[in-house]
Amino acid sequence: MNRSQEQVESYFEKKEKQLEQVYLNSALPATPNKEAIKSLLMDSLEHHYGSLSECIVKEDEALAALRDIESIIQRVLRAGKS
Repeated sequence: MNRSQEQVESYFEKKEKQLEQVYLNSALPATPNKEAIKSLLMDSLEHHYGSLSECIVKEDEALAALRDIESIIQRVLRAGKS
């Protein structure tokens, strides 16, 4: 079947509009819940391989917060130099 360029463009315009509607009606969050994903991954790995407590070091929340603060300070300092 031979389609004209107009038919192909029309087809893709319709599909793009349909995709936009699906996106707008989606109940998915705008960003993934990384902590939940990491937790699910860890649970799955431990279920398959057994305890991973000796293999993986979980970062202390306070240490992570301090690292985030340091990153913010560095960004502000760099922005001030611009």
